Amino acid sequence: MKAFIKRNDWGDARRLDGDTSVEDDMGITGMDALDFINAYAKEFDVDITEFDYSKYFYAEGGIDLLSPLLNLFKPKEEQVNIKPQKLTLAHLAEAVIAGKLV
Repeated sequence: MKAFIKRNDWGDARRLDGDTSVEDDMGITGMDALDFINAYAKEFDVDITEFDYSKYFYAEGGIDLLSPLLNLFKPKEEQVNIKPQKLTLAHLAEAVIAGKLV
């Protein structure tokens, strides 16, 4: 994984470990996240057909201003998750073994 990241200039491979977050620590978001995941899937032959980018990455621009406003008018169980889940390098490594990233 480190060699892939270094070879494609996605970040400083010396500072990476399993807990490294693709978005928070590596700064990959928006369209760059799409490029990163597509390159990762091709490199490691991982199926990404069911991968939901919005679950893990902010949209281009890095912040969602509309969801917090809309959440003011919704019951708690219907509110939109404002902060994406962390996608870590450990998660990506596990997906390589499984052959699928979801």
